[in-house]
Amino acid sequence: MTNDDADRIAASAVGGDLADMPKGYYTNWRFIGSVAAVSFMAQGLYLGYILPANTMGIINADVGPNPNYVLIPTVKTLCTGVGMTLVGRLSDIFGRRWFMIVGCLLGMLGSIINATAQNIPTIIGGTVFVGVAGAVQTGFSFVLMELVANKHRPAITAFLFLTTLPFAAFGPLLARALAGYTELSWRWNYYLNLITQGIAVLLFYFCYYPPSYSQLHEGKSIRKQLNELDYGGGLHPWSSASVIAPLIIGIVTLAAFAVYEIYVPQKYPLIPMSLFKNGRWLALAGVAAIATMFYYSLTVIWPQMITSLYTSNNIQIGLMSGTVGGPVAFGQVIGALTVRWGWGHWQLRIASIVMCAFIGAMASCDASTRDRGIAATVLGSFAVGVIEVIAIIAIPFTVPPKDLGLASGLLGSCRAVLGSIALAIFSGVLNTTKDKEITPRLRTVAEAEGLSTASTVAIIKAGMASLVSAFTKIPGVTPKNVGKFIKALQDGNVVAYNTVFYASLAFGGASVICAFCTKSFNEHFTATVDRRLQGAGHETKNDQETV
Repeated sequence: MTNDDADRIAASAVGGDLADMPKGYYTNWRFIGSVAAVSFMAQGLYLGYILPANTMGIINADVGPNPNYVLIPTVKTLCTGVGMTLVGRLSDIFGRRWFMIVGCLLGMLGSIINATAQNIPTIIGGTVFVGVAGAVQTGFSFVLMELVANKHRPAITAFLFLTTLPFAAFGPLLARALAGYTELSWRWNYYLNLITQGIAVLLFYFCYYPPSYSQLHEGKSIRKQLNELDYGGGLHPWSSASVIAPLIIGIVTLAAFAVYEIYVPQKYPLIPMSLFKNGRWLALAGVAAIATMFYYSLTVIWPQMITSLYTSNNIQIGLMSGTVGGPVAFGQVIGALTVRWGWGHWQLRIASIVMCAFIGAMASCDASTRDRGIAATVLGSFAVGVIEVIAIIAIPFTVPPKDLGLASGLLGSCRAVLGSIALAIFSGVLNTTKDKEITPRLRTVAEAEGLSTASTVAIIKAGMASLVSAFTKIPGVTPKNVGKFIKALQDGNVVAYNTVFYASLAFGGASVICAFCTKSFNEHFTATVDRRLQGAGHETKNDQETV
């Protein structure tokens, strides 16, 4: 075997037993700085999604109107999902340092574009960069796992999710407060993202030194490695070519990709098909992906439901919207801290039932059940957080250490892509049902009140846009009869939102099945450290581990 064909991991890259690690490894400034870098990077993941998702209507009113504004959160999650598998797999091979730095820089670029945008298409374009950055940022949940002892992974994961709690819980309130009471308004969504990612870039550059490519592949040039990686319903009807064509093209492309991965020999396949024969990985990925589908959908749909049924006050909307992100983050912290008790697979099973039950119970809500809606979103979202974090912690144990990024990255892709699909499905169901239910109700009231044809068209248009304040400006609508129109609008919205949550039950059932297919993983919580952070102690250069 020639030197160029050799492929060995340097002993300096391998951690080993925690007892054999350099004294003060966890308290070294580079380790602490790396934790801080990952924490600031994680803030961008939440700032890039939660704040814009809760102020989409405000953004559209300022630089629109444009019906494509609804694509802002979908573009973000879809770009994140597509990129995560690439980031996870390629960072396994080439090292993670520069992936983290470049990812944060892309987040900064997208934030600058969106913070200065003057129209919706520009924001959608900038969101592409924010979404691609999200593919890297989502890795905050696993990039530190390989640098700590297996038994400490839950603790470091709990800490990282704890740092995201402020924006997760109060991001909707912050977004609406900034939009309503500052000169820069909604643009602060992106300026905050710019600041956090700038700090993360500096900390990553000076502190984060995981094993480099030369350490992960001693004796193999990058050119040789690259040769081995030659991979060579809301806006349109469901029956329209605009919907069907992308679906068919996507399905055919995925099928072709699967055939290529199966039958073309590759040393480093992008997605090894053997992973889909790994029952432990599939069960964990299934339950986690469905939990994320609920999270993404609730983040967008719950604030709309609040506005449609309960209040138009921005601060109240912000506070009530926090009943999704806050409990999710709290569930992530609690789940990470309790998984070491030894029954993580049972936590997944119980949490999946709770999630399905309480989010499904949202179908019983109407304009008079605000407290019930709040309680259901809190409990359901808490269960989502527990499911997500336990799956994130357990998934690396289903593969060898060298494939940690692959397993975690593909999990992230599944979560983000399926979350985008769920958001598109639920939004499509919501908008279609609204049109079916609201339009005839408002028309019936308009005819009974003797409104002209022009006024009837105007009241329906205002109702579909949830512009209740514009009702009394329409000829024929008076303070005496406006309540009838508001009641008709609310009744139509109730049916629409109930339909969405009924539809969610099918996904919830699948999550319960996946949860009951998971197995115990407590035996993996050992003192083994898979990879060593460089510079955090003395390194051994002579010994090598052959892989």
